[in-house]
Amino acid sequence: LVHHGLFWKNTPQPIDAPMRDRLKLLFDHDINLVGFHLPLDAHVTYGNNARICDELGLTRLDTPFAVMGGHSIGCIGTYDDALDHAAFTSRLQQVVGGRPPLALGVTDRPIRTVAICSGGAANELAAAAAAGADAFITGEPNEPAHATARELGISFLAAGHHATETFGVRALGNHLADHFGVRVTHLDADNPV
Repeated sequence: LVHHGLFWKNTPQPIDAPMRDRLKLLFDHDINLVGFHLPLDAHVTYGNNARICDELGLTRLDTPFAVMGGHSIGCIGTYDDALDHAAFTSRLQQVVGGRPPLALGVTDRPIRTVAICSGGAANELAAAAAAGADAFITGEPNEPAHATARELGISFLAAGHHATETFGVRALGNHLADHFGVRVTHLDADNPV
């Protein structure tokens, strides 16, 4: 069970030597590989964004965010009482694990409303600000993120592409183990991105 599968963009891809080796490993050991990308970002129970929102202790709002193909894949949540930026960033690091998140834009204001879209969703920054978020969490920044976040008056927090996309796989794996009696072991392929 993986978040990023082997094939992308609904186009045939040649089976080159590295892909052949990946597939051979699976076939030789009779292993099935199931990849859920955007559905595992978007799912309201097992999705990366919902899980991060819940683990941060935010109350989820029904506000659509990061809409793709007519479906909201992101999540917006709020605290009853705002946290100062340093406390929120520390909480995010504890939840996501690993290194401290890269904080760009406005980093000296309290955080009450948070928009989340895991992975590589820096392009959702303006939508987060338009939704009234004080902070936007994603996995990785793009070049204009710092200046854009300052101009929009929002904190941009890049907590790691890989680090923000492990929540859904773990939650779905736990669900499968609980409901179908299968053994699930999470293997974290460390990735600093």
